[in-house]
Amino acid sequence: MSCWILSKHLERSREKPAAGIPPAEAASMWEAICQAMSLAPADVYLTSLTKCRAAPGMAPTSADVAQCLPYLHAQLAWLQPQMIVAMGLPVAQALLPVQRTQGRALGQLRGQVHPSGLPAATPVVVTYPLSALLRSSQEKPKTWAYLCLAMAEVDARAPGS
Repeated sequence: MSCWILSKHLERSREKPAAGIPPAEAASMWEAICQAMSLAPADVYLTSLTKCRAAPGMAPTSADVAQCLPYLHAQLAWLQPQMIVAMGLPVAQALLPVQRTQGRALGQLRGQVHPSGLPAATPVVVTYPLSALLRSSQEKPKTWAYLCLAMAEVDARAPGS
């Protein structure tokens, strides 16, 4: 299985992110998610919506996203993932057709399989950003349900299902 997990919140620097979450905690959470999904590291590609850092504590602007989206689309075309898990509203807004996301909150997009606005129509499941899971353990069971939905969709699309 090849699966994409997208997160705008994964910081690669050694300094503490603006949300106050040490990068080691984010990496540990990420590893736990992959292990729980029985995914080997080679089966998962983790990337950011934007390829350059927004100002600390700031969400990416629409200009940041517009500048970086062609690179993300090129990555998706090259890897041809079976599933995209969009972690957070900005990622969902960038990957889903505008009519699906316009004026909708993150809660209205979670818990469903969406067709992406990409040429290959890769399915997308939207969930909380990694930083939200680290701040609030209440979101972890919901996120697990969304990840199970993504895994079930991949299984259902597998040849011979």
